[in-house]
Amino acid sequence: MSLFVFFIAIFYPLCSFSQDLHFVKLDENFQTIQKFYKSDSAIIVLPDISVNNQSDKDLIEIFNFWGDKATFKNESELTAKDYEKHILVLGPFNKFKSKELLSIPIKQSEDGFSFKNRLFNQPNDAFFFINDDATRLYLAGNSYNSLDPLRRNVLGAYHLYILRDNEFILNGFYSSETGVDSINNLEELRKKYFISKSFRYFDLYFPRSATNDSIFKQADEE
Repeated sequence: MSLFVFFIAIFYPLCSFSQDLHFVKLDENFQTIQKFYKSDSAIIVLPDISVNNQSDKDLIEIFNFWGDKATFKNESELTAKDYEKHILVLGPFNKFKSKELLSIPIKQSEDGFSFKNRLFNQPNDAFFFINDDATRLYLAGNSYNSLDPLRRNVLGAYHLYILRDNEFILNGFYSSETGVDSINNLEELRKKYFISKSFRYFDLYFPRSATNDSIFKQADEE
């Protein structure tokens, strides 16, 4: 059996397990994120720092979902009228300065960003956040390079995601209006429900409820 087949065999039974009471279920209709992406136009705001690296320039361009209907602006170029429009805040979060753009539950720190007093200061830490009325979307992190996993992994079913490289750390809902939140601590959930095992070329998580000996043996042989 190939690695792909036995991974699928593991994954589908997981879908039938009853959800933990502390696990926040997905928003089934994706309404908030859809509302933002369906806007007629958007302003993509970058911090007031030079972007000299070609790979950073390419990554920035990838996040333009509106084509010629999008306007790129540096933060200092924003006008009062601009703040009434849909804004995508894109780039190293620690470099932004506008109080209006920074009025979200994720806070700047000296060497990264923080959420609920937890510091994320690794170069590959990044987050996705959208506000309640779908007028502000944040794809930000500790570098432009840290944003690439957001492009590849985040679907927008939750209002908030925090990633470290390709691994989800937190996700869930946070109301920018009421401050009420329901957050999944995915690190704790993985520890509770999965066994982590390192193989020659990769690491995998296996459900604790399954009999994993034969799977471990198969993976070691691949």
